Amino acid sequence: MPAPGSGPGQWAGAPSAALDAVWQGVRRLNRYVEESAPWALAKDDANRAQLETVLVPLIAGLRSTALLLHPFIPVAGEKRLDTRGTPDP
Repeated sequence: MPAPGSGPGQWAGAPSAALDAVWQGVRRLNRYVEESAPWALAKDDANRAQLETVLVPLIAGLRSTALLLHPFIPVAGEKRLDTRGTPDP
């Protein structure tokens, strides 16, 4: 007899929970963009260092999101990675 929680349905909710976690990250990235307003920083060359400080973690977050979504939507994830010059996972 299999141990409790080790049957075929054990991981039934795992994909949904994983996607929920990814979307939470996407919402955090979105909030970061709204709060840091890189479009406003880009209007003045004096803000270049601050703009880079905003864009570097944003780009890293987008890359991470694409990697995390790859198992669920591989084609879209690969396209996102291709636009970032990142090799396939």
